[in-house]
Amino acid sequence: MEQGYLLIETFIAKGNIPINEVQIMIFGEELDSPIEVYTNRDGKSEVVALPTKNKEYSLEESYNDRPYSEYTIKATKEGYYEINIKDIQIFAGEYSYLPLNLIPLQSTINERTVPVATQITPHNLNTQNTPRNEIGGGPSPTSLYNPVIIPSTITVHLGRPEQRAEDLTVDFRYYIKNVASSEIYPTWPKEAITANILAIISLALNRVYTEWYKLRGYPFQITNSTSFDQAFVKDRNIFDSISDIVDEVFNEYVRRIGYIEPLFTQYCDGKRVQCEGMKQWGSYALANQGYNAVEILKEYYGENIEVVICNTIEDIRESYPGSPLQIGSSGKDVYLMQRYLNRISIDYPNIPSTHPQNGIFTRDMEESVKAFQEQFNLLVDGIIGKSTWYKISYIFTSVTKLAELSSEGYRVSNEYYKYPGTALKEGNRGIYVYALQVYLALISQFYETIDTPTIDSVFGRTTKNIVIQFQKEFGLEQDGVVGESTWNKIVEVFLGLLDQIPPMDEILMYPGYLLEEGARGENVAAIQTYLNKIAEYYPNIPRVQVDGIFGRSTVEQVKAFQRVFNLRSDGVIGEMTWNAILLAYQELLRVTLYPGSPLGVGSQGESVRKIQEYIREIASVYKDIPTVQVDGTFGPATKRAVESFQAYFGLPVDGVVGKNTWNKILEVYINDIREIIREEGMDSVYDAVFDTLGDLVQYHTKDRVGK
Repeated sequence: MEQGYLLIETFIAKGNIPINEVQIMIFGEELDSPIEVYTNRDGKSEVVALPTKNKEYSLEESYNDRPYSEYTIKATKEGYYEINIKDIQIFAGEYSYLPLNLIPLQSTINERTVPVATQITPHNLNTQNTPRNEIGGGPSPTSLYNPVIIPSTITVHLGRPEQRAEDLTVDFRYYIKNVASSEIYPTWPKEAITANILAIISLALNRVYTEWYKLRGYPFQITNSTSFDQAFVKDRNIFDSISDIVDEVFNEYVRRIGYIEPLFTQYCDGKRVQCEGMKQWGSYALANQGYNAVEILKEYYGENIEVVICNTIEDIRESYPGSPLQIGSSGKDVYLMQRYLNRISIDYPNIPSTHPQNGIFTRDMEESVKAFQEQFNLLVDGIIGKSTWYKISYIFTSVTKLAELSSEGYRVSNEYYKYPGTALKEGNRGIYVYALQVYLALISQFYETIDTPTIDSVFGRTTKNIVIQFQKEFGLEQDGVVGESTWNKIVEVFLGLLDQIPPMDEILMYPGYLLEEGARGENVAAIQTYLNKIAEYYPNIPRVQVDGIFGRSTVEQVKAFQRVFNLRSDGVIGEMTWNAILLAYQELLRVTLYPGSPLGVGSQGESVRKIQEYIREIASVYKDIPTVQVDGTFGPATKRAVESFQAYFGLPVDGVVGKNTWNKILEVYINDIREIIREEGMDSVYDAVFDTLGDLVQYHTKDRVGK
């Protein structure tokens, strides 16, 4: 026989305070007599070597004959309840640790009496006995406006959802380590282990993101029932090889490309139980064939997935805003409910859609809410209270299947880009007309020749005229009918413009309180993101890791920004500093420095598109400069506009955008934006921002580093 290794740690329950001199007795069939060890002042035992089965085993043998030996642990100390843990798995050559939480006989931990510990007898859960049933959930509005979060902790129900059982709140990383140690073998190849861990993480995050159990009134985020979720065993040992990989990837998850929510990565053992998702033993075989973790995942979930990193780590929050929404309410929560109801109305035509989606609770929205409440047997009052909020969220997820492997997903735009198959024309109604109007509404903000449509899902005379305006602007047949060529061009222009503006979930308004050293959360992560973008242009501002923690490095980053932008340099973010950072970030998203080579007639690409955007903005202020079409092609009209600009600002008139012309255009563009903001009555802080942004051109046209 070979040996495996076990380290035991003991703590006071829920207090994470180590307990010394705990007697640990280890029993097992492989032992001639029990092993006795004691924990030291750090609460740790010595590493105990235990005999176990040989490491050499075939795939089939490891499946039919468990490749490990099992032991029982008894932990005792005077003044504490005794703990007995069975079926501790020991693999040959593998190290593992077993955390034990001892409960005092008489205690008021956290100022409440701790009940007698339930003795949990773990059993082997490496192979599921029941296929996982994929069922839905409702997305958290918070997560729709903010990045997906990695929860600090997660509450696990130790049983089926409806079963009376203990709810256990544990560290999220420990949860993933526990599940992985329960689901797969630590002796598997690293790539197989990594693929399975990513699936475990993504499945758990899907439950958190969709608020699946919260929407049903349960106080937990996930169960340990493999019929519904994945295996979690209270008081089990954690394998070092698995623990190390979890520490590397705990903030990574799987999603469909272009979608927001973590994918519900359904999986099963693939031998006793079959499912639509990943086969665990199949992942083992693929890793032995040389597949890496991502290739394994794509083998089971398709090529249209990606593994993404999330650096937002914080506590799970309830999505309900805390007070009812009704006529007169406004804001992002109202906007979200409008989107949900409009999507639901596609499947439930008796529920009227509500337009425009502008975050204002109107009389039309009240009628939509009442119809929803009547449809689903709720109190019909037109008010979105807690029960209506969660029912809307639940039905939205049901129709979009967000928490299913086959989810249609919640796209960033949540609209349809594919041509509907038949032309849209005057008299048409429905979701594709609605999508068309959304696209044209954004496009109209960038093209003065195109009016803004009313988003009402009705293709009326006004929508037809706006379609004709678009067709004229882009050289299409001007018939007011949206056939395939017109549709595809509208979507192309819309997506191009969408990439140029910051997504809603990237821009956060001032939270209403000071951010300073020691602060944590999404607002800190947002500021770090904004400042890192600004630092790309200002070498004096250092970059930091986006971790949501306001540490010393973030203090120095904020101070550097404040110095550069002529604000009080104290490293504290009040409203003035927040607004300055936000404004600089938003405008720098729109600023592109000289590309390195001149642009002239015949040039094409993103640099041409940028210079056309700048000239178009300038032309709205300087009437002697003609406007241009933003199409990324440097034609005669763009040349004439450049020549007019050069003549107006005293530059050599050649119609070519060299370095000097580019920088002058950029300088004027920045100053014009500042004037527009002044006209809108903004605070004087914007002057400081734009004064500094105006210096950006000079800064980058000279060989000055570190000044």
